[in-house]
Amino acid sequence: MHKVGVAFKGKGVEILVRDGNVEGLKNKLRKMRDVKKEVNEADKNGETPLYIASVSRHKEVVELLLAYGAKLTDDCLEKAATEEIKQLLRNPLKQTKWPTNKKKDIEEKESKPKKVI
Repeated sequence: MHKVGVAFKGKGVEILVRDGNVEGLKNKLRKMRDVKKEVNEADKNGETPLYIASVSRHKEVVELLLAYGAKLTDDCLEKAATEEIKQLLRNPLKQTKWPTNKKKDIEEKESKPKKVI
């Protein structure tokens, strides 16, 4: 059973993380102004979204949070529920499949010169 905490900044991030709701969390994170701050903010129990996802066996949520700038803590790594999540936390860049900045990715694609055949 999980500890009951307040949602991070009242935005429902904690609920989405605890439930492993990847699509809902992606939508929520895209709408946030200061997403790096939000994904690293702890609840009243001192638990960050990354910690909650790590101990709750939500690998895809862990990947998503890392892609959005969640910072690794010793607790996350030490208490991660699975070896697969521990490996992901140890080496997030090689295994994370989520884009970190869609707007930047789109701008880069548009700015590349097109090949003329």
